[in-house]
Amino acid sequence: MCGTLCAAAMSAGISAPLAADPIATIESGAGVALPGDYAVLDIRDEDTCFLGAPPNTRCLPAEQLLYADAGTPLGFHALRWALGTLGLTGAETLVIYRGDDAVDDGGREDALAAAALLYLAGQAEVLVHEGPALEIRDGAQVRALWREVIYTAPMRTGEMNVTAAPAGSLRDRLRDFATGGGAVAFAPAS
Repeated sequence: MCGTLCAAAMSAGISAPLAADPIATIESGAGVALPGDYAVLDIRDEDTCFLGAPPNTRCLPAEQLLYADAGTPLGFHALRWALGTLGLTGAETLVIYRGDDAVDDGGREDALAAAALLYLAGQAEVLVHEGPALEIRDGAQVRALWREVIYTAPMRTGEMNVTAAPAGSLRDRLRDFATGGGAVAFAPAS
């Protein structure tokens, strides 16, 4: 029943999500590279991203993806604008890249939160990279001053709710959602 698509996914190292998890992982390593048609979002700081990133990478640090300048959560309008400045439409398969997963720096939590936020924003498919670093010297793309394309994917509003005082940090709520924790609560706009 799985067919050719599943066989291709298995050969690329994609781990299917559990039934309740909206986010899958993709593994790379010895002899296994990311498929060339996938877009990659490097969530490390921009300087690190510029020094080396996988092919077809866009740089957007987790802090800028999750939070606005004042430390408040980034609104979906601003997020979707930022994704357009990276040349993303929402139709791509997007791999969240955090560098070498042997380094325990909280990057996995950020990667899961970023993946969940992009999934809710409507990204067609979001995968979290697992495995050793895949970095090359050239090719990382930074945000343009204007949108190169318009991010048009429909948001998944059915998996969100508004609560006056949601429990926990936004990062934790998004991480929990990525691993099967139900709808994400957001505070109302002020």
